[in-house]
Amino acid sequence: MKLRKILFDAFSIDFPISGGFGASVDTPIVLDENDARDYVGTEYAVLKYIAIIRGVNWKRVGQALLIHNDRYIDKIKIETVQTTEEGVITQIEDYYFDIDYFMRRREAEREVAKNFDKEKTLTKILQRLEEMRHENEFNRNCVELLKAEELFNDLDLLNKFMAVIYEDSSFPLFDDMSNYAKQSIMSVLRELAPKLK
Repeated sequence: MKLRKILFDAFSIDFPISGGFGASVDTPIVLDENDARDYVGTEYAVLKYIAIIRGVNWKRVGQALLIHNDRYIDKIKIETVQTTEEGVITQIEDYYFDIDYFMRRREAEREVAKNFDKEKTLTKILQRLEEMRHENEFNRNCVELLKAEELFNDLDLLNKFMAVIYEDSSFPLFDDMSNYAKQSIMSVLRELAPKLK
């Protein structure tokens, strides 16, 4: 029986995992592709529920990133404690998780970030803000207030304009600024306000 099914049958939690039981580097628990970026949280949750099934308490005592067969493997060393009628049994164990998908995705994101052109992106956002000014009265009013650097004084209006941006074709550009230049929508708008015509 697969570990995913065992955990689902016991706890009704469908972990995004496949592969083995994690007892060796050749039988790792594979963390499957999904939108979650917190793969470490998934690892610890899987270990927690495995420990419950086994009737042991556990704590992490070490962690190392390995490369095995050209795949990234997270080796987590844990200490388990089990209380029996004969006494307390303490063991050190290693669990192996295949985190290759997440590490490759991180490498790809770093490569994109390295080649990210902040000035070009800001120019495109500025052009879009100028276009938005001509689309309707609400946008015109907001862009004019932004140009005068007064939009930030009216939080209700600012929130409504932010909602427009979230739905606008320019949002992916703002998202890129957040991901690669570590600038929020607000800081981008503040930076561009003096550049509006």
